[in-house]
Amino acid sequence: MKQITKVSCCNLALAARLILVLGVSMLASEAIFAQTTDSKPLQDPSPVLPDHPPSPAVGLYPVDSTTTATLSLADAYLSESAILSTSGKHLESLELALKALTIQGRPESDGLTLSETYCSLGECLRTIGETQLAVEACQEAVRLARDSLDTGNEDAQHALFKALNSLGDSLIHNRSYKEARQSYQEALGIAKDLFKSDPKRIVGSLNNLILVSEFLGDSEDLELLYHQVLVTQRSYLPRDHPDLARSLVHLADTHQEQKNFRLSEREYLETLPVFKESYGGNDAMTAHALRGLSSIYAEMNREDEQLATEERLEKVSAVLRSKASRLSARSSLEDHEGTTLVFIQSWDSHYHRPDCSMLFSTEFQTPLKEAIEGGFERCLRCKPPRSERSRR
Repeated sequence: MKQITKVSCCNLALAARLILVLGVSMLASEAIFAQTTDSKPLQDPSPVLPDHPPSPAVGLYPVDSTTTATLSLADAYLSESAILSTSGKHLESLELALKALTIQGRPESDGLTLSETYCSLGECLRTIGETQLAVEACQEAVRLARDSLDTGNEDAQHALFKALNSLGDSLIHNRSYKEARQSYQEALGIAKDLFKSDPKRIVGSLNNLILVSEFLGDSEDLELLYHQVLVTQRSYLPRDHPDLARSLVHLADTHQEQKNFRLSEREYLETLPVFKESYGGNDAMTAHALRGLSSIYAEMNREDEQLATEERLEKVSAVLRSKASRLSARSSLEDHEGTTLVFIQSWDSHYHRPDCSMLFSTEFQTPLKEAIEGGFERCLRCKPPRSERSRR
């Protein structure tokens, strides 16, 4: 009887569905079939490698399955897969993620390594719109990470934290918001245990839950979550830090939605001096706060204050439109090879991926670094990179 690995059934099922549903990455998928039914060392079916090989280990393929070079090749495939995904080459990214899975799905592979690969595979599947397959891949990543907890591996909690967040992301794309909330809540519990000395990671988990609550329209939960974010941020940020002001603006948005106009007004007004000090007063967050104040004054029939706020908002918006146009023009003229480009909108305080459902205009494209320096913040829905280094 031929050897079957501990993950072969899942690999086999996933590969079959990829072939039937996607009709792409055939060679990589067929390689998984070969791996699950043959105990011989895997031979790569004419791999399609990137133009710029990510690692010298690529040149060593094929090699014996027990060598370090093979695992290095899998890591190289995963790294290049992430870069290709960021560049919009989603099918090529999926191909490399599948190849990494093919290499790692062997008896000597540990569950944490496989969990990481399934997370990457899930991300690739999300980007091409195969959300249900992405959910299944991430569920397998969670299962493998949970199994590793029993082995006492100190990295298992980190792997489970990552897998749960990846599963939550896939569930959101699949519009399974309540299930996503459960996944993110478990991840938050792990974050509070793992990252006591790094509260920024806890804020990241809270932001995931905030996104789910926005989709569910749960303003009470949003209010509680934004309060938790502020409490956590105040533990490591000075009072006049713009990140604190950003969180306060979002809390003000929630209070405005709840028609608590007095409290919302006070919170918006508190943020304006911070944004002026940090960004100069003609930035996306200042426009956001002014827009909120204008709506409040309209609701409260305070016409003079509404008019004054709208005049100020128009001046800020004009500067933003001009700035966005200049950034976009420079982006189209300069060579930005290796630079992450994002999209911004003159009426919006966030920067976005090109496929974001909240992106209503692709007129203005700019380097990520300049978007961040211009006061734009990361869209929680499409989750563009936080920095050039992260690319995630």
